[in-house]
Amino acid sequence: MVIVGIVVGVLVLGGAVTALVLTMNRSSTPSATVTSTTQLPSPTPTVAPAAREKGSAFLDALPSSVLQYAWASVAPDEAWRTAGALEAYDVTYTDGGSGTVTVRAGQWRTAAEVTAYQTTLTGQLTAAAGSPTAGSTATAGSTTAVGPATSTGDVTVGGVTVGTWTIVPQADGAGTVVWSNGTTLFEASGPASELADLYAAFPL
Repeated sequence: MVIVGIVVGVLVLGGAVTALVLTMNRSSTPSATVTSTTQLPSPTPTVAPAAREKGSAFLDALPSSVLQYAWASVAPDEAWRTAGALEAYDVTYTDGGSGTVTVRAGQWRTAAEVTAYQTTLTGQLTAAAGSPTAGSTATAGSTTAVGPATSTGDVTVGGVTVGTWTIVPQADGAGTVVWSNGTTLFEASGPASELADLYAAFPL
């Protein structure tokens, strides 16, 4: 009877130790951390777009608002017309206060003409801003002031590349984004920090 009692005691003690170890193992397992991402809605204008007169199909396709900016005025762009555009416009958008964005929009006969003019235009903007291409380095010993680097990429529609975009920031915080889409070319000037969003939100 004594031996049986000892065996039972050992079994009970062993079970208690096993339970304690299992409990310790569970408590030492890190709990899964659940994270969530909150996506803020895109800003919208606080003022109504100005009245627009009906024009060409291209002019009418330009948006009445982009993000927090609403259509304020439009005028022909004679410089782009002289450069070969079939039609071109300067559109001013406003946030209702001191914030404005100017968009130049033009249409050419062929995509090749757009590409050629876009190359010239972005080269002039980059040189004027003193902006190196992203990834490039300044020449050793150069005393020329260097602004923020430009960035560039492809414009795609449905997975097909239809043009390119280039953002040229300036040292004062302003900047310009230029992009092409087939036979159309666009240039938006405004706060450099908003240019990527402006380009992404522009429907053309």
